[in-house]
Amino acid sequence: MGMEFNTEDYRDIKKRREQEQERKLIESTFGTNKEMEIDYEKVEMLCRFGYPETYIVSSLQDSTPNYVTAGYYLLKMDQNYI
Repeated sequence: MGMEFNTEDYRDIKKRREQEQERKLIESTFGTNKEMEIDYEKVEMLCRFGYPETYIVSSLQDSTPNYVTAGYYLLKMDQNYI
């Protein structure tokens, strides 16, 4: 029967590995958007809802999980939105 190595060092390594996997999952889901092509029609629509343009663009580039990025991606999904 194998022994479980639950030393403090092992737990730290395991925790870092889990954090790295979570980060990779988030990046693969949202991508790194620094070079993303932003649809400024959608940005203009979000501006009409009261969000400042600089806030929208920086949120999209940083992949910040907030109402702005959610709204932007929902607008991108709905091609018929006027």
